[in-house]
Amino acid sequence: MFELDDRVMESIIFAMENQDAKAYIDMETGLVSFQGEGESEEEVLDESERDLESIPIWTSQDGFRLMDQFAQTIGHPVVRADLLAALSRGRGVFRAFKDVLEAHPETERKWYEYKSRAMKARIVEWYEDLRHVRGLQRLGLEPEETDELLLSDFRIVRCGGERWGEFEALVRAGREDALSRFPRVLVEYVFAALDRELSGPSSGEYRIYSAECEPGAPAGMALVRMFRSAEGAFAVLGFLYVDPARRRIGLGRTLIERAREEAFREGIRYFAVDMPFLWAEFGASLEALGYAPFGTRWLSCSES
Repeated sequence: MFELDDRVMESIIFAMENQDAKAYIDMETGLVSFQGEGESEEEVLDESERDLESIPIWTSQDGFRLMDQFAQTIGHPVVRADLLAALSRGRGVFRAFKDVLEAHPETERKWYEYKSRAMKARIVEWYEDLRHVRGLQRLGLEPEETDELLLSDFRIVRCGGERWGEFEALVRAGREDALSRFPRVLVEYVFAALDRELSGPSSGEYRIYSAECEPGAPAGMALVRMFRSAEGAFAVLGFLYVDPARRRIGLGRTLIERAREEAFREGIRYFAVDMPFLWAEFGASLEALGYAPFGTRWLSCSES
C-alpha cells in the first residue's frame, strides 16, 4: 500500500478540489488518475489492471461548511462580520468570500492554512480506514490541528475581580446558558452569590482571565479565586463562559490553562475546577489535560 507522504497528500487535495471529474488512486504507487469522459466508475475499476480506490469526496457543500466554521471563529469582529455577510449571499458566495479575504491578507493566509489542515484531516481518516479494511494496522497518524491557528487571533488578558461588572454581557450569557439546563432557583442562587462576593471586600482574591481580539470585546472569560492560609494555598475556577461560536477552537481550555499555569508558577499547589454548571463534555477535556475528579454534585427533583 502506498505511503501517505506530502507528494501524495497534495495530489489527493488537488483531485478532491476538482469536482468536474471523479478521481482514483493507485493503492500501490499512490498515483492519482481521473475518470475519462464517457467512462463509468464500473468501467474504470473493471478494466484497470491496477488496484484503484476512489479518493475522498469533497463537495461544494463541504467547502461552504468549512468557510462558515472558519468565519464563526475569527477573532477580529469586523473581518468576522464581513465574512459572515459574504456567506449570507445567495449567489456568488465563494467569490464574495474570497474578495473579503483578499482585503485582509493575514486572515487570507490563515484561511488557506485552515482549509489545508481540514482537508488533510479528512484524508488521514480515509487512509487509516483503507488500511483497516485491507487488514493492515492503523498507523495512528495525527493531522495538524486547526485550533492553534485560529487561537492566534486572541490574546489572554488578566485583571482583578473588581472589574467583574465590565464583563456583564458574558456573565449574562453564561447565566442564560445555565438557565437552559438547570432549575432557575439554583442558577439564581449561584450567580447572586458570585455578585455578592465580587462586590465586596473579597473581590481582591479573584482574578479574571479574558480572551479578546479587540480591546473591550472579550469572546470568553474565566473567574479564579485564590485561597491562601497557613496550611497552604490553592486556586478555584468558579466561572467560565465562552461565546458558543468560539468554543470549537479551544478558547475555554486556553483560558483555564493560562490561569492554572500562572497559579503554579506562583507556588500554588492545587488548582480546582468547581463549577456547578460545567458542561458534561468539558469534563472529558479536563481529564485529558491531567485533571482528576474531585468530588461530585447530584441533584434530585420531586415530581410535585
